[in-house]
Parts: sequence; structure tokens; C-alpha cells
Amino acid sequence: MEENQTGDNNKGASPDPEDNSYEVPGWHAGLPDAYKGHPALKGMDVPGKLVEAYLAAQEKSSQYEGRSYIPGENASSEEWSAFRKAMGVPDNKDGYELKLPDDMDRSEMEGLAGWMKEVAFNEGLPIKATQRIFDKWVGDTRVGREETHKKQVAAKQERENALKEKYGEKWDTRVNSARDFVKRRLGDEVYNSMMEKNLLDDPAYLDSFGGLSDSLSEDNLPGSGSNTAGGAKHDGLSDMFPTMK
Repeated sequence: MEENQTGDNNKGASPDPEDNSYEVPGWHAGLPDAYKGHPALKGMDVPGKLVEAYLAAQEKSSQYEGRSYIPGENASSEEWSAFRKAMGVPDNKDGYELKLPDDMDRSEMEGLAGWMKEVAFNEGLPIKATQRIFDKWVGDTRVGREETHKKQVAAKQERENALKEKYGEKWDTRVNSARDFVKRRLGDEVYNSMMEKNLLDDPAYLDSFGGLSDSLSEDNLPGSGSNTAGGAKHDGLSDMFPTMK
């Protein structure tokens, strides 16, 4: 007895489009009008081909199951909200908990982190991606500052070597004289401030104040020998340095 032809062979393989025994000419005539003549049905004279295309589409669709798609131009706010959540974007900017470095200025890093959180939320960046970007900025900044510090130290050493060559053994005496001059003539407040800023380790400052110490000795002060109305000696530097004694 001859078997009914259903568009599939006995082995379950796709029908051969060249085998006319599987053709059902005009089979799509019974489809709804909306589907008649649809470009996707071109060449689908064999019903099995339609089944094959459907199964292939199902398999391809399953590969993307659970993945997020960028909403279209006319997407609703709910669709965008679902997309952002699937991408790992927090509900608000405080959802970003950026790890701050321990070896950099805290206030500076907190300011940068606050700016980063706001930008990341507005741009829809995932939490993990935002942390990676922040870490990259911190790392690059750290390297840049280290390189700058190395150049500053090298330049300072170069100036100091030049002054040591100029003054020889007298350089150490000049350094002590410069620091003593600042402390004695400009006062503890100025001295402590300059020490905190490492200015009294800078060869240029030490050389300058060493020169002032030599030129503004008690016997060589500007205006020495003259007194103000109150009897106090006026050396010409009190206007520049109000704390000078």
C-alpha cells in the first residue's frame, strides 16, 4: 500500500526540492490574505521547506534566549527600564559602589567618584563596567603622578648638585643659614608652613634665603642705623613679611 506523502521522507530528512512528488502546487492559496504572496513564502512550494525554515528560526532564537536587546526608537519606558536592569545598570546613581584607592587623596577621590556615578547612571553604564573605568582612571593617574614626581626629584637633585659644585663645602653652611634665617627673621608660622610644603628642602629656596641671610646681616640691613618714630629699627622687609621680627 502506498504511503501518504506529507513532505517528509521516511528517514526524517528534508524533502528534495527536485522531487516533484513532494510538491503541493498552490498550497498556500488557503492562507489568510495577509500572508498570500509574502516574500518569505517564495520557493515554498514544498510544505516541508516551510517546516524546515520554522525549525531553523526556532533554533536560532533559542541561542539568544535570556539575552538583552537594545530597545527601539519607540520603546516604552518600561522596556528601557527592563533593558537597563538586564545590563546591570542600578536603579539610581547611589547603586554604584566604587572602591576608592587608599594611597590617594580621599576628598579628591570622593569627588571624582561622585561625578563618575552621575555620568555612568545618565549614560546607562553597568556597575562592573563603571568600576573598571574608574579603576583605569585611578591607575593611569597614579602612574602619571609617579612619573611627575620622579622628574621633580631628578630636577631638584640636578639643581642641588649644581649648587654643591658652586659652593663646595660651604653649601651645608648655606643651607643651615637659610633655614635659620627663615625661622629667626620670618617667624615660626612661616617657617613651619614652608617646612610642611618642603620648600626648605628645595635648593632654589635654600640658595635664595642663604643669600638673604648673608646680605641682610645685622650690620648690613637696609635702613640700619635709623629708627622709626617709635624707636624700632625698620629694615624694609616688614612690609613683605608681616611676621618678621
